[in-house]
Amino acid sequence: MSGPSSDSTSASAVTCPFCHSVVRADSGVCGICGHQLRPDVLQGGPLLAGKEEANRERRRRRIILAILVLAIVIGGVSGYFAYDRLWLNNPVWNAAVEPSFASRAVDNLSPICLSSGSVVNLPTNSTYWIVLGLRNRSGYDIETKWTLTSYDESVGYSHSRVQVFHLAGNGDAYPTFWNMNNATDIARLRSDDFLRINLGLSLSAAFNVTGVHGVYHFTRIGGTKGLGPSTGYLLDKIVGGQPGMILGPPPCPDSVLPST
Repeated sequence: MSGPSSDSTSASAVTCPFCHSVVRADSGVCGICGHQLRPDVLQGGPLLAGKEEANRERRRRRIILAILVLAIVIGGVSGYFAYDRLWLNNPVWNAAVEPSFASRAVDNLSPICLSSGSVVNLPTNSTYWIVLGLRNRSGYDIETKWTLTSYDESVGYSHSRVQVFHLAGNGDAYPTFWNMNNATDIARLRSDDFLRINLGLSLSAAFNVTGVHGVYHFTRIGGTKGLGPSTGYLLDKIVGGQPGMILGPPPCPDSVLPST
């Protein structure tokens, strides 16, 4: 038997420069697009190898991208699982950190309005009232008792008014504080030639904050006197140099004001 003829020997492959199909180097014409393959523009093994390398690079990038996407998905699921186990459904962790959140809820109460008025019947009596709008920016329910005290130590004057009120989570409250002076109180205040300097205002507030794991108790105090600065809890946001001077809060709506 005779061996295989030279015509059956596989010729080297080249890439058509027009349609980029892989054809035999000795074909002379591309069987796909029909262009004649000139020897001076034929690109064989090196171009084919380059094309295969480019394909491998694209496949490698797709694999890397798929791995990154998978890692992000796994990380997100793991993060949510950790959050769910360590925070939402972990009573030990919640119970440990909830008091600090409850305290922050108290400190983040903010005044939203302030109004005042008076009914004066000198020299026998006078009535002065203050309406203070407060906003609870937390989700905790807060029960609170506020004691506001006006005083003038130089003439022995002191008058306190107490208000107990409820602040729902993310809700507002408008407590009204009444100050009723009798004839003796009025005489004492009128006898002080430096009333503007000596008259002071103090605040003592107690809070019960209801959380998921318990009720938390806090107290806050604040004060201001005469033309001096306000100190302590919240009064620096409500009053300025003199008791009753509005810093920021606008007047309260008429619907929450007392009828006098």
